[in-house]
Amino acid sequence: MRGPCSIHFAHPDGHNWMAVYTPERSDINRPELRADIKFFTKPSQFGIKKGKISKLGIYARTDDIIAKVMGMPSEKVTHFFNYDRGADLDELDRNPQAKRLYDIVVRELN
Repeated sequence: MRGPCSIHFAHPDGHNWMAVYTPERSDINRPELRADIKFFTKPSQFGIKKGKISKLGIYARTDDIIAKVMGMPSEKVTHFFNYDRGADLDELDRNPQAKRLYDIVVRELN
């Protein structure tokens, strides 16, 4: 991420899910990079690195504002990482910002 980075942690819901994303969704010039996380208060054998995070998905979402206005499909989602009690997809090397978001999430929540 270039320059100052703003990462937003949403509060966990009643089922221990949390969203972390950057930048603000109102910035239509850049894709939203998002992590959806399920975590627990205690580490688990099923967690990432035996930690608290049991599910983690990291992906980028872009919107074509013209298509959206015209009522056409407008959202494109590119997945970089998925962990559901084990690694399903790891393409973090394709996107340095996604790798950085992964590192922050694991450091802060795991």
